[in-house]
Amino acid sequence: MYSQMNIVRCLQALFLIAALPIGAAYPCPYDGPAENLNETRFQVETYLIDMTVVFPQDPNEGYVEGTCSIECISLINGLDHIELDFYTDDAADVQAVTVDGTTASFTFDGDVISIALPGQLAAGAQVAIIVTYRVEGEDHFKFVPKPPKTVLFGFNAMVEASRWFPCLHDPRDKALYEFRITTANTMLAACNGTLMSNVDHGDGTRTMTWIEHNPMATYLATVNVSEYTTFGHDWAGIPVVYYVRPESQADAAIDFQNDDAILDFYDSSFGSYPFEKMGLAQVRLAGAMENQDMISYGLITGDQIHEDTFAHEISHMYWGNSITLTGCEDVWLNEGFASYCEALWEEHFYGETAYNAVMEDFRQRYFQEDAGHRFSIYDPEDVWSNTTYRKGAWVLHMLRRVVGEAVFWQILPEYYDRYKFTHATTPQFQAVCEELHGSDLDWFFQEWIYLAGYPEFQVYPVFQNGNQYVFVEQIQINAPVFRMPAVVRLDDGEGGVSDHAMMLESGVDVVQIASAKEPATVILDPDNSILSKTTYGTTLPNTRCILEMPSDHILAGDTVWCRVHVDNFTVQPLDGYPLFVILDVYGQLFFAPSFSDFDSYLDAYPSWPLGRTTVNVLPSFTWPAGAGTAGGIVWYAGLTVPDMTALFGELDLLTFGWE
Repeated sequence: MYSQMNIVRCLQALFLIAALPIGAAYPCPYDGPAENLNETRFQVETYLIDMTVVFPQDPNEGYVEGTCSIECISLINGLDHIELDFYTDDAADVQAVTVDGTTASFTFDGDVISIALPGQLAAGAQVAIIVTYRVEGEDHFKFVPKPPKTVLFGFNAMVEASRWFPCLHDPRDKALYEFRITTANTMLAACNGTLMSNVDHGDGTRTMTWIEHNPMATYLATVNVSEYTTFGHDWAGIPVVYYVRPESQADAAIDFQNDDAILDFYDSSFGSYPFEKMGLAQVRLAGAMENQDMISYGLITGDQIHEDTFAHEISHMYWGNSITLTGCEDVWLNEGFASYCEALWEEHFYGETAYNAVMEDFRQRYFQEDAGHRFSIYDPEDVWSNTTYRKGAWVLHMLRRVVGEAVFWQILPEYYDRYKFTHATTPQFQAVCEELHGSDLDWFFQEWIYLAGYPEFQVYPVFQNGNQYVFVEQIQINAPVFRMPAVVRLDDGEGGVSDHAMMLESGVDVVQIASAKEPATVILDPDNSILSKTTYGTTLPNTRCILEMPSDHILAGDTVWCRVHVDNFTVQPLDGYPLFVILDVYGQLFFAPSFSDFDSYLDAYPSWPLGRTTVNVLPSFTWPAGAGTAGGIVWYAGLTVPDMTALFGELDLLTFGWE
């Protein structure tokens, strides 16, 4: 099962890239191209999309045409024009615009329809806009497969709603929707909301009207058209309905047989299901899209191999559709949460082994991506990435370990209850976590959400004189030193196993454990509570000093500091070895920190404990302007005996230039 699922998940990671049009006009599909212009100027209350869907017949393109009626409310005084997002290319045509029933002037350029209002609106005033439009081609509305093959599916361009109807394409704007979709009478249209009517006109066409009674972010609107058959049932009084091709119905019944169990699990874990139905429409995708209460789904196989994806999309009804991201920087609140729900579902229904298999798969896929492209979860450089999805899931896994099981299962329903049907940000989620945990978690969010990378641990177990010492060095490059609680497990090989807590935070940390004999094995993080790589060494490094500055090339106005890390890899504190730091400026020597009496300086550092001690030898200051050089200034650091004639450990030096 899992070898097949791994292949599937690789496809899932790519599904939205495949579904979205090539050459997107803007990098974040959640945010419209005019987002800054539209910000706080108006909001949309309702959309009525009255649209005819015509499938392609070779050589003619398929198209959709009709009207989009929008009820808007001004949020400012003096609103004199409305700007709607709509993808501009040769296949998009805006034919007419009216404002409050009167023909209005407009321009359509740069992915924006700019509509002149007849006067200036006061804050709170309403205005009704109707746009008559038509779009053709794959960049707007998908028709697959392509002619001359028989076209089976027509469905909207995923996420980027402004490619198929004029809108305020901004996740902060939630509105009510009505869809009136006219198609050939052999077709059915599956949309958001509740089916209100299905009228056969007797001329070879039908019109289906759906109304979404819950406010919805624009990117979640959907129209899916095919020669569907439909089946379903009620769950807790809520319709569960599937629109699939007739030839897929038997397979769908197998794939979705655990739908009630998934809904039960989420209902008991997060809160009441938020919408008026749970729907799914089959389309031709190598994945799925979490449209509000009508998932667009392309993975019907009849063997349940994609059940994790199914659970992922249903969880989006909570994480993304009910609680909606505020902007693309917070996309992990959608995708990291939904990805973690794959693991939670596996744990709940199939057990801990299944949960661990999902998390290990996520770990490896993230490591593979990070090796070639490292970036943070927050405001990610690649939205559809393993960093967003799988590292995001790991953040929740680690958070669960940090706050504890009981608190974690309080956090999710509290966060959901507090922000359901609205929007949330990462700081708001963090605040809920801190409130219920009862202590600060900024250290956790800073390193895992706002910074990039992960820790790489080099572990040195040393047994001496009835004590097991475990040194843990963080050796990652281009990533911060991580602070994480960890567990060290000692196993004597005869059934005696003991776990011991330690905090990893300095870069070189050590725990000392009394032990009657040397353990057979020493394992750091035996329960995989940290997203990390770990290697084990047998020989301790030499005790050393490491100089650190913010840069080796300093410009006027830069903030400058210098610190020394003293790493003691012996198994006892070092006494009588003061820190020796000298700044060599073209042959002139200066001690740091500055001191007037050398003996008092020696007394300031009488002992170095095991692990890492950090000393600030140069307080932070702003580098002044002035003539400079490209190099030649050197810091030296080491440990020395009081007469300063012999160094203990490794002498470190750092050369820097300034200008």
